[in-house]
Amino acid sequence: MTPDTLSLVTLNVNGMRGTPKRRRILQFCKLLQVDVVLLQETHISCESDVHLWSLEWGGGLYASFGSGASCGTVILVSPKLCHCVGKVEKDHEGRVVCIHLRLTRGELVVCNVYAPPQPAFNCVPHSALDVRGVLPIGTTAMIELGLFVKHRDLVDVWRSQNPQVVACTWHKPDGTVSSRLDRFYARASFLDLGARLFHSKGWFYSSDLHALGVFLDEKLHGARVRARIQFVEADEKPTIRFYRDDTKSVVDRRIRAVCHPGGVVVESRRVLGVFGSFFSNLYSRAAVSEDLQEDLLSGIDKAPPESKNDSLGSNLSVGELWTAVAAMKKGKSPGPDGLPAEFYRTFWEVLGGDLRDVFATAFQLNYMSQTQRVGNIVLLPRDPLDPRNRRPITLLNVDYKILAKAL
Repeated sequence: MTPDTLSLVTLNVNGMRGTPKRRRILQFCKLLQVDVVLLQETHISCESDVHLWSLEWGGGLYASFGSGASCGTVILVSPKLCHCVGKVEKDHEGRVVCIHLRLTRGELVVCNVYAPPQPAFNCVPHSALDVRGVLPIGTTAMIELGLFVKHRDLVDVWRSQNPQVVACTWHKPDGTVSSRLDRFYARASFLDLGARLFHSKGWFYSSDLHALGVFLDEKLHGARVRARIQFVEADEKPTIRFYRDDTKSVVDRRIRAVCHPGGVVVESRRVLGVFGSFFSNLYSRAAVSEDLQEDLLSGIDKAPPESKNDSLGSNLSVGELWTAVAAMKKGKSPGPDGLPAEFYRTFWEVLGGDLRDVFATAFQLNYMSQTQRVGNIVLLPRDPLDPRNRRPITLLNVDYKILAKAL
């Protein structure tokens, strides 16, 4: 079923590669409950980003790649509208991406443009209404923008509905200059349709992540309260996870004191100094005797026989991987994905073949998946005053550990 109306929102996010910020922005977009979201300056840079961000969004995601620090335009499509997306067009500079939507009244092309500072689009058509303060705008830019709009029979939809309203979408941090740089353009013949498209949802512009966080906190507060009520009503059993979650919010992870040869240090700067000295010595390069090294290596005369080379160089089998899984200890902390060894042991008949294929592909491409290349660095101190017990350990995902153990 194709929709009869369409709602859109545009937002310049000024970078969303960081996971917390990206998830907060995507959560906000979900709360808006619109059909299409146009994002600029996302800094999306590759296909792996598209896969990950699409999973986090839950709908369609179409992007023109920029770099990890600039550009990157994205169009988000709600899950209910994904079946309407046809042709997708984009440039190679991370500034333009267009999608063709098959709607009830015909095909509609939605383009998301993040214009370069010069020469044409990064300006305003009505300096008296669209600018507060002094914003230098070249005459050439104004002329080129006017010709572009005229030749394509385009109308600034919001301005056509609000001919005398002063409004701005971009603000300089110090507040001295504001401008309506963000605009929706539509064919003049679509003006009536455009009024229904844009007026029903209004406009939203914000580059203030803190304000966005406050908004989400207010929206989600009721959900958190209801979740706590359900938690109590469920009368969860007192498992290890129960007590860990119950105390997690009150654990103070700050290091307030540390042992030193001269006694216990409690002043913050001196605590930092003790740890700085400890880790500098720990990771400094020690002198190596080349004679002893040569003597050690010369005593190694074993090598695999030629008959074993083929089997050693072949892909791992499901049986070899299972041997690695079965040898793993129970009750160990999982990696970032939260899946312990017990999960793989329980569902091995379902997962074994797929995991073997994943590893075979990794060896073929000489490239492991993103989740197999990340870990959580944590501190698990036994004696909180001893700096030797503050060494960080990395919690890796179990699928990576299965491969390492099998090899």
